[in-house]
Parts: sequence; C-alpha cells; structure tokens
Amino acid sequence: MFHYICVLTVNRIIPIVRFVPLILFSSAGWPDIGYNFVVGEDGRVYEGRSWDKVGNHTYGWNKVAISICFMGDYSTKLPPQKSLNAAQELLKYGVANGKLTPDYRLYGHRDARGTGSPGQMLYDVIKTWDHFDHDATRPLPSPEFHSAAQA
Repeated sequence: MFHYICVLTVNRIIPIVRFVPLILFSSAGWPDIGYNFVVGEDGRVYEGRSWDKVGNHTYGWNKVAISICFMGDYSTKLPPQKSLNAAQELLKYGVANGKLTPDYRLYGHRDARGTGSPGQMLYDVIKTWDHFDHDATRPLPSPEFHSAAQA
C-alpha cells in the first residue's frame, strides 16, 4: 500500500520522520509510526516498522501488506525520480531477501480505503509499475476480514 504525508520542505524530512511517531503515539495511541517504510524527497528510505513487524496503516490490510509512505503531497506534482527509484529498489530488495513474494501485488492506499492517498500524480506513476494489480475490483475487499469470515 502506498501512502503519502505532507511536509513543508526537503530540509525538514529527517526531523519530521522523527516527529511523526510522537504525533501518532499521542493522537492515535500507536506505539510507533504505522508505516513499514517512509521514502523521503531526498531519495532515502527510512525504516518505520520494517519488514517483520505488523504495520498500522490500512484497516483490514495491516497483517498482509507492507506500507511505503512517500513524504510530500503528490496530488498535483510528481515525487522526485530519486524517491521513485528508492521505492522500487526497496521492493526489489524485499523480493531478493524473501520479505516479499516474487508475485506480490501493488496497490495504492485509495484502492483499499476511501482516501486520496497516495495522491493522484503518484498513483498514476505506481499504476505503471510491473506489480500493480489492474484487475482488482475497487475498493478492495479486506483480506483480513475475508479470511476471518471463512474460518
């Protein structure tokens, strides 16, 4: 699941990445940032909950998906190419190291929830990536609740 969060300037990325967990902890009661990874406009990948810890990013999807949050507002502008490259390298790393299956499927946050995230311009880009699931019905049914109903 791809998300975005708005920030003011590239120079403030690191302090904001450090501050986001404090905001989420105090306002939502979460013990940590909900995203698995955050990609900055500087092209760096920041570790949130990482690969092996369940995220808290998309209701009904947290146990079966990782989330990559892009810092910035990509409703009307594209992320820097270095940020897009960093996200793609992260996905390749995940496959190469057994953290993602080779046939993983890619979605935007809006595919599962009623939100504008990850921003229209970013969403248009990730829809061109190899693993984007064009065939899925939107909104996506929650795999966590679907599995529980079958049990």
